[in-house]
Amino acid sequence: DELVELITDVLCSSQATFRIGGTQFKSEIVKQRFSVLQQSHIEYVLECMKNSTAKIHNIRAYLLTALYHAPETIHHYYAAQMRAD
Repeated sequence: DELVELITDVLCSSQATFRIGGTQFKSEIVKQRFSVLQQSHIEYVLECMKNSTAKIHNIRAYLLTALYHAPETIHHYYAAQMRAD
């Protein structure tokens, strides 16, 4: 539910830019990327968080970055898992 709320916050935001992974992106670019997120992307981000041992200091920034990159990394992640099996 928290991820859906974060996605909604981004899509409804009037900010001009968002900071994603240390880089400023125009709001339109971020909103376009977030508008294509599906349940599988959210599950992927949650699975990656579960498997991570790194300490997350700023959870909101971490989630924004993970969700932003999810559509471009999900297939590589699962392909690598299949090769490892």
